[in-house]
Amino acid sequence: MVVFDVLSGKRKKEIDLPPPPPPPMDDLEFPEIPPQREPSIPEPRPLPFVDVKKEADALGLTIPEPREIHFKPTKPIFVSLDDFKKVNENLLKIRSSIEEANQTMKELDGLYQKQQQVMMSWVSELENVEKKISQADEIIHNHEKSS
Repeated sequence: MVVFDVLSGKRKKEIDLPPPPPPPMDDLEFPEIPPQREPSIPEPRPLPFVDVKKEADALGLTIPEPREIHFKPTKPIFVSLDDFKKVNENLLKIRSSIEEANQTMKELDGLYQKQQQVMMSWVSELENVEKKISQADEIIHNHEKSS
């Protein structure tokens, strides 16, 4: 049996054959490579401009005038996937920070409105106390004259 021949160490002699001749070069056909196209880059959209000057003026804050940012790519920009992921993560962090800042501004505005209401109630209470004191002073002054 052949299996037992291999296990027992008996092997057939290998025949040395010359390598086959290479194929003729005329018969080789390579697929045609499609032409490369330049990737189309859409025109950059302008960033939305939010005017917070009124709110800042109401709060007594000064905001410097915004500067416009112009970005016109002249050729395609290639970014590695890792860098793109990092940029995307940073943008998400920035967006969440902006949302937190907007929420904080809303809370501060609510506190400011509440403070204004409390201050107005204090002013009206002080005016009422002043009126009562002046009425009491008039009554005392008139009582002294009549006596």
